Amino acid sequence: MRDLLEAIREELGTTQPVLTTQIARLERDLGHLLSERAERGRPMSLTPVGKKIATAVRRLRQPPDGADGVR
Repeated sequence: MRDLLEAIREELGTTQPVLTTQIARLERDLGHLLSERAERGRPMSLTPVGKKIATAVRRLRQPPDGADGVR
């Protein structure tokens, strides 16, 4: 399984330092950690708050019901 940060980085087409900075800003703005940092070489994991936000973002990225093919 790919590392979570690498998958996000590829999806957004950005570099890891930029992504890490943006995540840190978001965590600061929200007042919650979104991920649990792992030891070097081990994948990170989402905190319960991070999982809720990830679920909400996935829903937002889906087209609304009845909007198939609408741009």
